Amino acid sequence: MCTDAVALYLKANGGGLQDDIIRFVELHSAGLSQFTIDQIVKIAGDGNLRDSSPCSQEVRDYLAQLSESARIRAYIEQCLTSSFPRSGMVLQDLINELGRLDYTVTNGRYQGVPNRIGFGGTWRSPEGHAIIVEVKTTDTSGSHLLQLQAIETS
Repeated sequence: MCTDAVALYLKANGGGLQDDIIRFVELHSAGLSQFTIDQIVKIAGDGNLRDSSPCSQEVRDYLAQLSESARIRAYIEQCLTSSFPRSGMVLQDLINELGRLDYTVTNGRYQGVPNRIGFGGTWRSPEGHAIIVEVKTTDTSGSHLLQLQAIETS
């Protein structure tokens, strides 16, 4: 089944990833394994990945239910080797999913907001230690580590 057909099915039935796509996966043995992560983003919500959007929530819900680390790895590889819209944002969500293996993760913002310190996520260990995560797909943007001192971690 092609991606466009799946998208039409989901939209016609009033749902996005959160409800119908997970039901679709349960009903079809191949599930979404044949789809690339950019195809999944396109059929999530309105297909426009941005902070606090239905697309973002549906993508994150889908990633949270993945039980195969190999699938997450394949999606990460795709983000690092293929160029598609918002691939860096998708990569951030995938890295945060890896953190969920051992930490309690809070997703961060995709993009900065004026006068606020932004980051990709926070990971908290069972012992209460915090890790601030910032995901970059290039090394041209310098991190301002001194700003991290201003972040309250409790």
